[in-house]
Amino acid sequence: MNEEDSAALDGASNYFAGGPRKEDSTATQTILITDAATIDLIDSSLVAAELSGFFGGWESKEDNMTMTAIFYDGDGNRIVTNSPFVIGGVTPDERGDDTQLLQRQGSAFVPMGTRRVDIVLTATIEGGSYNDGMA
Repeated sequence: MNEEDSAALDGASNYFAGGPRKEDSTATQTILITDAATIDLIDSSLVAAELSGFFGGWESKEDNMTMTAIFYDGDGNRIVTNSPFVIGGVTPDERGDDTQLLQRQGSAFVPMGTRRVDIVLTATIEGGSYNDGMA
């Protein structure tokens, strides 16, 4: 993605695509929660996480990209929730079989006991030799 494309999306300089692989590709960012006031709010079920990004793919290919928030307690154990917090997964139909990125967003309450959040981008390949899932 060049600067002109980024400016059109009101975006910055970060771009991730699956690449020349025949399997899924991932990128992970870890957020540590160490502030005592934030911990108190989380443990009182008063904090919502918000995810937002631009997701897409290439022309009519089914490859896609999702963003998932995974919550962990202070011992590094994954906190299981009723439903995973996932956004993205833009389909070719949603893109009009065009190569483009569409904004998706969502919010969910942060589970009590959370001390770390991993934000995971996953490019899922559905066919071919190049993973065209994009964010």
